[in-house]
Amino acid sequence: MGDIREEQGQPQRPLDERDLADRNPIEVLRAMLAISPEEAEQVRKDAAEATEPDRREHDRATAWFADYARLPKDEAIAKAAAENRPYRVFHPGDAITLDYRLNRLNVHLDAHGNLVELRPG
Repeated sequence: MGDIREEQGQPQRPLDERDLADRNPIEVLRAMLAISPEEAEQVRKDAAEATEPDRREHDRATAWFADYARLPKDEAIAKAAAENRPYRVFHPGDAITLDYRLNRLNVHLDAHGNLVELRPG
């Protein structure tokens, strides 16, 4: 697959969202930076290495979740309340904020109120 700008047939027009939709992130990076596949791969590797400390910190900060992971819905909510841990319960279609809080328990329920997933955040 060639450069996104070449595929569009308009190399003079700046890239925008239409050019980038449904594209592999590495292809987008190459198109934006006009770099070779090898250079793009190195950027990806560098980025992965740079985020490793963040992943370790995330793992430490969410270690509490192991105590919740296999609990039934009502027990997980009761445990969070007893520990003064923030939690939120939501069903399909509920509007939720996208803020990510390492100490918060998210309780995902299906349309019938059955537990779908517990997750930190």
